[in-house]
Amino acid sequence: MKTVEEVLHYSFSYLKKRSCENYKRASEEIVAFVLGLDRLDIYLQFERKIDSKTVEAIKKLLFKKAKGVPLEYILGKVTFFSCSINVNSSVLIPRVETEILFEHFINRVKNLDLTNKVLFDVCTGTGCLAIAAKKHFPELRVVASDISQSALKMALKNAEENKVTIQSLKGSLLSPFKNQKADFIFCNPPYLSESEYLEANNPFEPKIALLSGKTGYEHYEKLSRSLHKHLNPGGKVLFEIGSTQKEGLNKIFNQPFWVKKEFYADWAGLDRFFFLEIE
Repeated sequence: MKTVEEVLHYSFSYLKKRSCENYKRASEEIVAFVLGLDRLDIYLQFERKIDSKTVEAIKKLLFKKAKGVPLEYILGKVTFFSCSINVNSSVLIPRVETEILFEHFINRVKNLDLTNKVLFDVCTGTGCLAIAAKKHFPELRVVASDISQSALKMALKNAEENKVTIQSLKGSLLSPFKNQKADFIFCNPPYLSESEYLEANNPFEPKIALLSGKTGYEHYEKLSRSLHKHLNPGGKVLFEIGSTQKEGLNKIFNQPFWVKKEFYADWAGLDRFFFLEIE
């Protein structure tokens, strides 16, 4: 039988030879996952013996990683603002940038009375934003929507595991919210253009969650035509956007009823978030 130390060093070598980024971290995560340990605890059990069946399970996951499968899909979970979020290939993996978006939301509402206030999470995917919002502000009524039934199923599973209750609606963008209004709207729509999608070369995450259309603005253009109809007075919207879309979005959302329009940068200094407030 192999020791934890031997298997870990084998994993390092295997992924390094195949030019995997962050091969050490990926190896640690995979070995720890199969052994049912926290990542750093594997270093406290270097002399532990691992049977051949377990070694083969580790090798299978290393093979997937070497083929480019995102580590998050291999492990099946990510952490998002203290929420444990299940992921699979039917949903987009929550990004660090989306946590920044949620931080902006917290700063906007932390001093407000949210009793009877409503939040829509449009294009919810895993439900990470909707769940984090309900967990941090339980007085909110949260409704999550997605065009994908598989995504909605995952979002509801994640809500249940995080012990919060959210409502779900199936449909494209705002179409499932007929005659409904919110005080806050999150939306992380597909925003890649056709050329950007091809350049990204991302065959593992769902195309429907990434590609907007020829220009990358198609979903925003649809939203601009009806978004205001779904907001209560003073309603606020937070979008996640592409880093080159600031100028285009300023033109798309140029109606006079938007009394505030602000762009926020990510940690790299790129404009990745768009805030709107209606009169």
